[in-house]
Amino acid sequence: MDSIEKAIQTMLPQLDESKLETLVNELVKLGVEGPDDLQFIKEDDIKHLLTPIQCRKIIHSLKGGPSNLQLSPSSSEPLSVASSSTYPISSISPISAWVNSFEVPWNKVRLTLRRAVDAGERPAPDDRRHLIKVTVDAMREHSLNPTRRECVVVAKAITQKYPNSFLDKNEEGELIGCGYFSVINQLKTRVEYVNRGNTLSRLRKHKRTQRDDVDDDDDQPAVATCARIDNYRCVRWQPADYPDGETSASLEKKKLEMMDIFSREGLKGAERGKVEDLMAITYAKQREYINAKPSPSILDVCKEWPFLFSQKFLLSHFTTLTNVELYTRLNEDLDKKGKRLLDFFSSQITKWRKEVRAFLKEAIKKDREGSDGLAAMLVMLAHFKEQEESLFLNADVTTTPADAEAQLSLPITPRIIMLGETILTAKKWMLSIEGRVVIPPGAHMADFTTALTALFACYYVFNLEYQVEASTTLEFVQRFLVRINPDSNKCTAKEQMSKTTGRVIQGSNYGSRSPSELHWKDGSICDVQLNNLFLVVSQFIVAGCFTVAANNFLNKCLVQFSVGLNVVAMVTALTGIVLYLLDTTVNKLHCDFPNFNCQPDLVWSKAVAGIYFVFSILHLVVAIAVLSFFSKSVCQCCRSETEPMNPVGNEIPEPDGSILNPGNTSLPPQNNYQLSDNVPVTRGEIVTPCNAAVPPNYEVENWKKPSGASMGTGFQHNDPPPQYNFL
Repeated sequence: MDSIEKAIQTMLPQLDESKLETLVNELVKLGVEGPDDLQFIKEDDIKHLLTPIQCRKIIHSLKGGPSNLQLSPSSSEPLSVASSSTYPISSISPISAWVNSFEVPWNKVRLTLRRAVDAGERPAPDDRRHLIKVTVDAMREHSLNPTRRECVVVAKAITQKYPNSFLDKNEEGELIGCGYFSVINQLKTRVEYVNRGNTLSRLRKHKRTQRDDVDDDDDQPAVATCARIDNYRCVRWQPADYPDGETSASLEKKKLEMMDIFSREGLKGAERGKVEDLMAITYAKQREYINAKPSPSILDVCKEWPFLFSQKFLLSHFTTLTNVELYTRLNEDLDKKGKRLLDFFSSQITKWRKEVRAFLKEAIKKDREGSDGLAAMLVMLAHFKEQEESLFLNADVTTTPADAEAQLSLPITPRIIMLGETILTAKKWMLSIEGRVVIPPGAHMADFTTALTALFACYYVFNLEYQVEASTTLEFVQRFLVRINPDSNKCTAKEQMSKTTGRVIQGSNYGSRSPSELHWKDGSICDVQLNNLFLVVSQFIVAGCFTVAANNFLNKCLVQFSVGLNVVAMVTALTGIVLYLLDTTVNKLHCDFPNFNCQPDLVWSKAVAGIYFVFSILHLVVAIAVLSFFSKSVCQCCRSETEPMNPVGNEIPEPDGSILNPGNTSLPPQNNYQLSDNVPVTRGEIVTPCNAAVPPNYEVENWKKPSGASMGTGFQHNDPPPQYNFL
């Protein structure tokens, strides 16, 4: 099977992976066992899978026998791609001949990796990165800058040889996407890393000219209709031929017959077996009408193909278009994976934004039953910073389709109208597109899974783009729940509304990012939100206010609280410096996880962490300055306002009034000293600590020495001077 795939890639190197896989499976069903059997196929065998030009190229390559399978891909003509709006031909790079014979250098990998893959176990991250390094080194011996398509071929070879060790699977063992997406990302990231300074080996893309932009603007749909998008992982987007025995005229008659049945019976006619057969036969005619340019409006499609808006035939059309049983997948995974998501968010509830926490508290109530899927959808909308109104509209349970069209101001993009008191408690649903209710409430819309199935199917059946305001959540549903994983996304808006500034910005197709990439792309500290910054600023303001209060009013509580706040500010600053320094200098381990390609985000994350590091240093400086000011203010506040009077020698100042006031200073505290028993005291003389001569007319009364050595405010320990009284 691999040899058949390589042979077809040689003839059609630009064939996308989904078509290639479908073509190989069809050839195997026809009995093709190897490249030698390809010479026996005819154009009629594969014309329903490929365009006429592609079929003729294969037949032309096989005319000379199997030897022509080694035809150089550079000699083949460019591929005519139906989805030119999604993948421009100029951006598709052919696969070089060397990659078909390339062998992964397993002899150069570590012994621990060889043991792991031989045992069918997942290799250690270090061993896996070493494998990627030696593989890219071997690829660069053939091409200095291998293209992504060449990396795809190598990644498929690695996963096919050791599927248990390298395929992308979830906890239940289900295959995620193509299975080798993580290996592709690692290979291409390594190629870009080793070529980061080599400008000569970079691949240059054809620049779009102003004329190209004008041509694109001419093809834009009208404002009143949803934006259309071409083939997007569809296996039968536009069948080349009608069913056997049918012509365009005969199919037109069958369409008129169904319109007549609908005019008489309405949507109830969808239960008739004849209508089911007619819808299956006219599938090619339906696609021809929907894919026409200019694109028809939803109202026109509803008039021409009314049964297409019944739940039954809408899902049947989706299954034929994508080969995916949509309701089966959502019914199996929506509640199960929704509960897993809720458990994950609930286990880390403190780290999420307040909007996410609010939805979680509402979602985990005990009275809700069977609504894990709906609750998970609301939580994911909040997590991706998208509004509920971008997917769901709430209306009263008695609202009719006519009331909804008249009162709710329905947007042109698809919406589920939830009929109930709240979105979580709604029991009925309607679907609106382009301001009209296209699927009314009824028994066929009995649960939320059915409503979400109808909403998601509309994007594929009617070639609609995801609305920008809900693109990330819809992309999450597509890849995580429906498990459709193409390389591009279904949102190609050139301008988008910024969720932070409210301004219109250049679109960047952020809807194509997986939720894991959005969550893991930042460092451990670089996701600090604005409310955290507000707390830091408030901390300084409060600490400063209490420090000033401690300066003005000496209070034990104020002093202790001010000290505590300033110490906390310093500890916070030191912690921030350490963490930001780690974010700046140390590689984030999650960026090496095989499912992520975050090398560009890693550079920006380190740059932001470096800026935060500088501000953390300023944070520490301010904390130290505030603490220093606090210390000075406390010392000045507690210092005694009076200076003690210490007589020196025999000098006694002149008395002023009735009390001796040396130096015109305020009186010291009243103290009575008592001499010891062996010191005589005579009336008419004064005794001083210095035994100085005292002028007459002074008298000492009850002079007592204190029992302690000194007395003060707690900060000063000088002996107070004696108290003098006039005679």
